[in-house]
Amino acid sequence: MSLSSVTRVREVNCRYKTTTGSSTDGDVCSSLAKKYETTVEAIVNLNPTLNKDCNASIKPSTSYCVKGFIEPDRAWDGLCGPTRNNTCLGTDKQCCNSETWKCGKAEEDCQAGNCYEGACFDK
Repeated sequence: MSLSSVTRVREVNCRYKTTTGSSTDGDVCSSLAKKYETTVEAIVNLNPTLNKDCNASIKPSTSYCVKGFIEPDRAWDGLCGPTRNNTCLGTDKQCCNSETWKCGKAEEDCQAGNCYEGACFDK
């Protein structure tokens, strides 16, 4: 894998793209959102070339991301919480313990009431 293909923090991590038809007449953005079970707002966020008025900026025969997310800052150092502005998800310890502000994978780290964010058990 080349370094240029690595998704960096706050960049779009696109999981699925689709190509618009040869015409962009009508409410193309809402149609895409409905077809791919997402929202127009999500499509706009995943495609920096689109502006808030999605239909005015979408182009025909063009590839757009319809499934994905903005790459978060991972807690690679194992420290998490509101002052760190990162996530334990994607690390080997996927639950942020709200008592220690450390990423963990034990049941007590992921249990409701203890888990601040990540792969928490149902709250």
